[in-house]
Amino acid sequence: MPVHISSKKTLLVLMLILLIYTLPGQSLTVNTIKLMGNSTYTIQGEEDGGWKSRLEFPLNSTLLEIKESFPGNASEFELSLSSNFSYQKSGKLIDSDWLYKYRDDLAIYSSSDSRLNVFIFNAALSSAPARLNENINFKLKAGYKYEYFSAKVSNTKQKGSYDGIFYHPDKELSFSGETLDYNIDYYLPYLGLIINAQTNKLLLKYGFNYSPLTSVRDRDIHILRNKTSRIKASGQAFWHNLGILLNIYPGINISGSINYTKIDTAGTQLQKYDSFIWADDISARINSEQIQFKMGLEYIF
Repeated sequence: MPVHISSKKTLLVLMLILLIYTLPGQSLTVNTIKLMGNSTYTIQGEEDGGWKSRLEFPLNSTLLEIKESFPGNASEFELSLSSNFSYQKSGKLIDSDWLYKYRDDLAIYSSSDSRLNVFIFNAALSSAPARLNENINFKLKAGYKYEYFSAKVSNTKQKGSYDGIFYHPDKELSFSGETLDYNIDYYLPYLGLIINAQTNKLLLKYGFNYSPLTSVRDRDIHILRNKTSRIKASGQAFWHNLGILLNIYPGINISGSINYTKIDTAGTQLQKYDSFIWADDISARINSEQIQFKMGLEYIF
């Protein structure tokens, strides 16, 4: 069941609780995040000589992250929330269609303005560090990450069209106003490994995380055609983290990191017009590539 925390008030209250609730030894980090990448879904079928459709949604936005770490004797618990709080311009949605009955290359192409709202939640438990030598240690990690992206799409420009009977390769269309409403939920239970290399004031961190049980749900509303599509998919994901922590004052650190995520899932799509189900077993794939650049300040209580 998708869990959407789209209310700004709810999100602000959760972040405020993280800021206020502190314990001795606990660390609080506030990061700004530059998110770049895409979330793409592809559907295809064999009807009428074969066809394929791909929609690539841009995931370009600036986020605020609140992260808290709660150390224990044999483990450490980490909790973080990230959001951009409102819809921001994120780039162009690219919609591409192939109609193999008429041509082998791209048959229909459109681009649209896209605005993006983002919410990311992460909770993880890591083991006590195991030392390899005086400066290097590693930890094992288990966690759960949830990503929610919502896109408002408008001002579509299209080259080529197909009305179900005839293909018009040179026809150009333009639609102003909102044309598509899209949201997607990524569910990512994962295992990970963290390697730390530390000197007196500098800490270098590398992390690798793998989610073999990734699941995805999306909803695509084509406003002009009054058509709703939903995909349920499952697969895998992995992400790398490379970070640095510099101590500038007792209990205060400057942090920076770069994270790369790749998600690959497969499933089926259901399409319906109003309450009439047009198809419910269309072959579908959802993929995503994401890069995050983080800069922030950590305070240890």
